[in-house]
Amino acid sequence: MTVKEDGISFFFDDGTGDELEVTGEVLIDRSNAEINLKQGVTGTTGAINWTFNTDSTNYVSIKMPYDTRASTGFHIDSAYPITIDSTTMTVFAISGTEKLRLSSDGNLKIATAGAGIDFSNQSSPAAGMTDELLNRYEEGSWTPRFFNITDDSAITATYYGEVKGYYTRIGRQVTLTCYLRTMAMTAPSSSKRVGISGIPFNIGISETTNHPHTRTHVLASDWSTDPVTISIGQNESFIRLFTGRAASWINVDPITGNHLYDGTHSYKNQISFVITYHI
Repeated sequence: MTVKEDGISFFFDDGTGDELEVTGEVLIDRSNAEINLKQGVTGTTGAINWTFNTDSTNYVSIKMPYDTRASTGFHIDSAYPITIDSTTMTVFAISGTEKLRLSSDGNLKIATAGAGIDFSNQSSPAAGMTDELLNRYEEGSWTPRFFNITDDSAITATYYGEVKGYYTRIGRQVTLTCYLRTMAMTAPSSSKRVGISGIPFNIGISETTNHPHTRTHVLASDWSTDPVTISIGQNESFIRLFTGRAASWINVDPITGNHLYDGTHSYKNQISFVITYHI
């Protein structure tokens, strides 16, 4: 092998120009050094351009020029595990825009709102399948409060300290839990329908609002008349309460102001439930 010097460049020539074989270590001791490997890619500077210390944001940069003949931009073929080791995070980007991030705490973050895990390669989906993208998970708390549905207004009440509301959202499915009770209540009149406000997401089923879209039974005690069931209607931001079990119409057996335990009291108007619906 002969070594030729041309300015600050060195060329290794084995006589054929086809191959370079180095045993041991190749050390490049120069700021902004580059390694260019050419493989006959027409109209580019090289098949791989490997640059060290390009700027303050990139310590090492590997660039692969565009070639219309290729179907895969970067292919790794190994019979052994492949490790990407970073002390902070690993970021996956397309055209310079971050799409996915693996953080140092092990969490996988999807950078684009509405993107998620695509299950469209699953075989034999149900006949009515409309979507196979899981694009959201969320959990937290919400604040349940008695609500005057008729007047679209809050009901004045003093709540016991154990008022609790939690929610979990997986895709379009939302599950709520609720527990509340009062120590004092200024109940509206018997002509005013009563509900519970504060739900984090409105229901989103496209049907008539006069029919409850989801209904469940509740545990309730210490009312003038205890509620038995609850429901949520299309685009409603509150939960309706009912005294009956089988009502399929929102005008049947609604809880009204006279069903509440009025005045100052201890541990009245207790209610707890779990309800699941779709948005």
